[in-house]
Amino acid sequence: MPTLEEILPSLSKAKVFTNLDVNDGFYPTGLDKPSSLKTMFWTMLGHYQYLRMPFGINVALEEFECCLHENFADLNGVKILRDDLLVVEYDEKII
Repeated sequence: MPTLEEILPSLSKAKVFTNLDVNDGFYPTGLDKPSSLKTMFWTMLGHYQYLRMPFGINVALEEFECCLHENFADLNGVKILRDDLLVVEYDEKII
């Protein structure tokens, strides 16, 4: 996973860029069966378990960042930093 120090030099020549914050994007990330079983909890009404990644799990952000890298890392001009997508263009002709 790249750090900010690794990404900043590639942004110095950018003409146009934007930041897309996807901080709540890990909610739609599904859990596999063993992970879902680890989120099970009991109440007076029965037992429940999460099928999607809930807020508060320690590895939620890291897992979501891995999903972002799997889906967007091969796109030109897209840099991924934690829960942000930096979309960069080096040519002014698109403006």
